Amino acid sequence: MVISLPKMKQFTVKMRTLSYLENKLLKYIDCEETETLLRFQSIETFLDDIDIIHSLDLYESFLILIADFSRTRPSQKQLMSKLDTLMILLTEKYQLKTCFRPSTIFTIFKKNKRMILYLYEHQFIKFSLIQKYFGDDYYFLPELLKFEITFIEKKSRIKTLLNASSDYYIVIDQHDEVYHYLNKQKENMVKIVEKRKIGHVRKKLTKAIYEDNLNEFLKIVTTKNISLNSTIYLGYFEYIPDLRHSSMTLCEMSMGMGSINIFRYLWVNKVEISEKSLLYAIIGRNSEIINVLHEESSFKFNEQCFLKAIEYHYPEIIEYLVNILDYSTESLIFTLDIVKTNNITLFNHILSKHNKDLHLIFKLIFRESKLYQHHAIVINLLFYSLDDPGIQQCQTINFENFYLFYSVYTGNCTLFSNVLKKYTHIDINQKNKIDSLH
Repeated sequence: MVISLPKMKQFTVKMRTLSYLENKLLKYIDCEETETLLRFQSIETFLDDIDIIHSLDLYESFLILIADFSRTRPSQKQLMSKLDTLMILLTEKYQLKTCFRPSTIFTIFKKNKRMILYLYEHQFIKFSLIQKYFGDDYYFLPELLKFEITFIEKKSRIKTLLNASSDYYIVIDQHDEVYHYLNKQKENMVKIVEKRKIGHVRKKLTKAIYEDNLNEFLKIVTTKNISLNSTIYLGYFEYIPDLRHSSMTLCEMSMGMGSINIFRYLWVNKVEISEKSLLYAIIGRNSEIINVLHEESSFKFNEQCFLKAIEYHYPEIIEYLVNILDYSTESLIFTLDIVKTNNITLFNHILSKHNKDLHLIFKLIFRESKLYQHHAIVINLLFYSLDDPGIQQCQTINFENFYLFYSVYTGNCTLFSNVLKKYTHIDINQKNKIDSLH
């Protein structure tokens, strides 16, 4: 496979630029409140320096990073408010609404309903787009009801909702007939409009763990005689997928939230944990918790924990696990995981380490059909940076079809349009299966 040198340099320069932007974004998201303004201004200055409005491939990559980080910071209490502020900057100064199609913006953020709600409320997207993708999703029920035609339809939806869960509250005009029906059912309702925005469940026990309030935690478990080995479910509105999709023990939640005081108490009281529990410690990112588990637990951190640290872009934990697991972030073994999770800094390390074996790296990437499920920044930038995105010298893969199917599966309308412009001979009615591309 032959890659023209000038274009290869263009690709590496873009990756290096994006790595700087990635680090600035992480510092902004993870910083203390006193540093927020300084970190925010650093991002703004850098966006000006690289003229982000006229570098749409970098701009789109930046949006993908924002979307990724919106799902991977459970212990960052101000995460969503920081991202809201950043989105306002991109809208008002960097023409976000005019630079990208609504469908492109929706596709980038669709894995975080909280961000989708923000986009709808700020008129980036129409509700028809939400309804088409999410259907009658309860998260958007307040908005869905506004578009229902009849009282019977509204009432039917509400009854379905009440049968499914009591953790929802619907905001409806007081003059609407439905309001009177809801008023009769108010004992079954819990206000969730603000809860949606917060993302975390606000029940007393989970709130105590989230805030690492040991005194309140002890008061609740003692008063209600709750077992320390109890399991808990964060609920439908949690925006971190790893915490939303499964029940956890109280100890696992303390790990996932980085709540060291409550974790210490539970650990001293010898609560039960499993090998899976260690993943929550990685997610929560508390170094003290991780050290305790490494030194005292019978379970050991493994490759799955290492990959989770890569996914969450936790450099200090990656380094910690590299040392205890004797791994290397420069190994090609983890290349696909690094590409899938858009860890640009680690990918740049691989590029610098294997600069004489770039053909192996790209052959490895383009032969992996599972990447169709991800907004992989590396793949996007390669399309715009290589002389020939088809890379004709690599005869075992049809790269034209790769980008065609990749853009369709990821819903990347901009890339799809550019692929068709680049390869005018492509038959979009072809019936190739993905497996046939390899």
